[in-house]
Amino acid sequence: MLLGKPYFQSKIERAFPDSQGETVNRVTVSIASQISRYLYIKLMLSLLTGALVWGVLRVMGVDFPITWAVLAFLLNFIPTVGSIVATVPPVLLALVQFYPNLWMAGAVLLVLALIQQVIGNFVEPKLMGENLNLSPVVILLSLVFWGWLWGITGALLSVPIAAAIKIVCENIEMLQPISVLMGSGKHYHKHG
Repeated sequence: MLLGKPYFQSKIERAFPDSQGETVNRVTVSIASQISRYLYIKLMLSLLTGALVWGVLRVMGVDFPITWAVLAFLLNFIPTVGSIVATVPPVLLALVQFYPNLWMAGAVLLVLALIQQVIGNFVEPKLMGENLNLSPVVILLSLVFWGWLWGITGALLSVPIAAAIKIVCENIEMLQPISVLMGSGKHYHKHG
């Protein structure tokens, strides 16, 4: 894909008449911009998750907090399953490290699950919806559908696919109502 990128615009101009070629180029640039924005937001939220995990585990005295923070950062890119997998090892370590005190492992589980749930279920859908102009419901439905269809790969690609579909619908006149319904709706909400 990267090798073909320099020739993409000239191929579009050659394949379509002037006005259609410009529209196709505008749509592809918009899709690339949305995907870049998505990856940036995901990176920042993963950094936040890793930093919170590190801070909490350090304060609680769990060994190797930086290791668990890096694991949480990396696995945060895999929706839903990644946060569960990232929570298990530090909890198991806390069970061993603080044995026979099981309360500490329970506290580690509770705090890490709270971090993952708040960021994954509230902060991320809100930021994605606002910055990508996608409804949080569309994001969740896209995650469920593409995750079901293609597994982890589909879950990773679900938001970029939804953004691309919305952008394409935005630029095809008879599909514009679908684009409006997929949007966050903030541009249409009247105050007062």
